[in-house]
Amino acid sequence: DAVGTAVQPLSSPASPDCCASSAEDGLQHRTAASAASGTAETLLLDTNPAVADEPSPAVPAPLSNEPTANTDLASAALFDKCDQQEVDGSFDEFVASLSLKQQSGLHSAEVSRQQRLAAATAVPEGLRHTMQQVVDLLDAVVAAQGSGTTATAAADDTAAHEMLHKIKGLWQRLCSPALRTSDPLFIFKDGPVTRAAKQGSLLLLEDFDAPSQAVTERLNSMLEPEPSFAVSEDFTLGPAGADVCLPPGFQVFATVHQATDTQRINISPATRSRFTTIILASYTQADIHALLQQQLTAQLCVPGGGGLGRGASPREVQSLLDLLLSLADVAQQELRAAPDVRQLLRCVQYVAAAVAEPSLAMRLLVGFRWLVLDSLQPDPVQQQQLAARVLEHCSSTNRSSGNSSTMKLQQLLDAAFQLPDDAQLQSPGTLLRALPTGHVQLAFTGVAALAAPTAANTASAHPQLLDDRLWLSPTPSLVSNMARILAASTVQGPLLLEGPPGIGKTAVVQQVAALLGFSCERINFSANTTLEQLLGSFIPQVVAGQRVFAWQDGVLVRAVLQGKWLLLDEINLAPPEVLAAVAPLFDR
Repeated sequence: DAVGTAVQPLSSPASPDCCASSAEDGLQHRTAASAASGTAETLLLDTNPAVADEPSPAVPAPLSNEPTANTDLASAALFDKCDQQEVDGSFDEFVASLSLKQQSGLHSAEVSRQQRLAAATAVPEGLRHTMQQVVDLLDAVVAAQGSGTTATAAADDTAAHEMLHKIKGLWQRLCSPALRTSDPLFIFKDGPVTRAAKQGSLLLLEDFDAPSQAVTERLNSMLEPEPSFAVSEDFTLGPAGADVCLPPGFQVFATVHQATDTQRINISPATRSRFTTIILASYTQADIHALLQQQLTAQLCVPGGGGLGRGASPREVQSLLDLLLSLADVAQQELRAAPDVRQLLRCVQYVAAAVAEPSLAMRLLVGFRWLVLDSLQPDPVQQQQLAARVLEHCSSTNRSSGNSSTMKLQQLLDAAFQLPDDAQLQSPGTLLRALPTGHVQLAFTGVAALAAPTAANTASAHPQLLDDRLWLSPTPSLVSNMARILAASTVQGPLLLEGPPGIGKTAVVQQVAALLGFSCERINFSANTTLEQLLGSFIPQVVAGQRVFAWQDGVLVRAVLQGKWLLLDEINLAPPEVLAAVAPLFDR
């Protein structure tokens, strides 16, 4: 896949050589066309389905005493002889004459069908003219000469010449009168490695140790002091066209993830010896400090605006930074696990996005609990104990939030790390409320998320509708899970729900989506889930009486285009290639 694959771009359901085949052969042709339609590289000829799908006669053609239009004089003489034998000849001679007459009738039907099929599958004159203009234009660009122009670069580009050669050869074959539409026509689709080698791009191989060593060693020739690369898989070019001329500036980068120094990297010694290895160290405390300060300033202040961008002054930014560092230090000391840099940056993003809460310090504490601490220690009682340690830590180091009041910080910690209140759970109308800003807020910890415009307007005009949309029983665990999802929705970050089956992971996501007025698309993953199901594929359709292959979006693409929430159920069962395809959706 990295180098490239051969695909069948032309798949016609019938041809002059198969029109006289049986109905079973016609079914085989249609099955092959459906199999070839699953790739985006499938090219189709304009065919008439009424002609292409017409089965061969299952019964003998009716007998006639008169010769058909396609019967020559010798056949007419044979017909007369057969008629005479029907009267005067023996029984064996009559059977032989009958067989000859049937074969002549079938041949006549075959010739007629061939003529109709040839007319239906001919390349339209308008398409022929337009495509010829395109080929001529590409030929002129590649062959152009001049100093310092794009055309000159194209003239010296080996990959451009090779691609033009492929396009011209394919078009000539498609327009050839000798083309048999039943024969497979293959072209080679370059993979990302081959494409980067031809274009001279920088090639970054992520997770280089993940594939098998047979895959990685296939690229060893590109890592030599004098690099070379041959696409032996491209049998359409022949031996002469297999070598790829690597342009100057082409370079290969590879990355591997190593959690500990003792973790084994699955790369052969032969391949690893060709790389210059660079060991990247983890972020230092100074790095994290500078990164968080830069992000807080960028999110809460306008550069050069005197700290008045979103109401945060440089002093407030420094207080927030001190509080965040205190939370991270205490979490590392108490839980023996340091928060990830991505989690801390997501917490900063929550501070900037949670505009429903006026206090910046409260935003930071709530965001740290649901987006950082919850993945390290989900027990709410343990979280409260950690909050007490944070208060002690801030008091001892003179770090505090807002107005530097320890009492104020304690109130904020109590509010951010509170347990679900039974009174709120049992009293209707107090758990959820619609804010004038278009947010739906949860009374528990005050976490809020922006609702869909239609749902926000409806909830503001009719607050009781929020309680009507709550179909799940408000238990402490449900409310905590709703707070987690609302916090993740505020920063528009992916949320992974882990837990035993039957505890309502799927139901709580659908519940929060309904409260916010979003549609939720649930996709069940399994070991048999394919990329075609998620992303889409070409499928046969009948449009205006013509059979064509049209692109149909997969369920994941449709959900993204329609702005739906994605609920990837049992994602741990998906094959690795499927996980790799959906991974870009999880990037920050």
